[in-house]
Amino acid sequence: MVLSDAGLVTLRAKPNFRELGKRYGKATPPAAAAAAMLAPSQLRDLESGGTARVEVNGTTFEYLSADVVVSREVARDLAVQSDGPFVAALDAALTPALRQEGLAREVINRVQRLRKEAGYDITTRIALTIDGAAGLLEAVRTHAEFIRGETLARELAVGRRADTPDREQTVTLDGLDAVIGIQRQHDDRP
Repeated sequence: MVLSDAGLVTLRAKPNFRELGKRYGKATPPAAAAAAMLAPSQLRDLESGGTARVEVNGTTFEYLSADVVVSREVARDLAVQSDGPFVAALDAALTPALRQEGLAREVINRVQRLRKEAGYDITTRIALTIDGAAGLLEAVRTHAEFIRGETLARELAVGRRADTPDREQTVTLDGLDAVIGIQRQHDDRP
């Protein structure tokens, strides 16, 4: 599958005066100026080793791939990196869903630190409590299963604090305050 960078970047022609000078001599300045009129499809052809032509005031200029350096300028709010004809674009906009997922991952990170501080084994099951700002609690509720799975929490109480936690910590995640508490859960299973 071939994807296009159209819409992601604007292609620009930068004349290579040394190469143009070899072919056009005194007509190099107008040939260089005419390179700005090359269409994006012509610039792509030049990148792949083809040729392109432009007519200006009755004079036709022909360009070889060495005559023009093709550059790319970001057309939208994207992080774009290119290498020759290859372009990678990343939309760095944070949606509410991405923010919530990020908060959930930060909660997991903090819980794992608390588990380590408490000296729990890697397989120790816990009861987890989280209380705090509404936005953070919403993220925890949305990603509750993920949080439980990653932290080995048999219980997850959202919106309240633990009565007797083994460890409890107040944290600020993305500007939202929360209190996270953990308590060892004993395995009563046979």
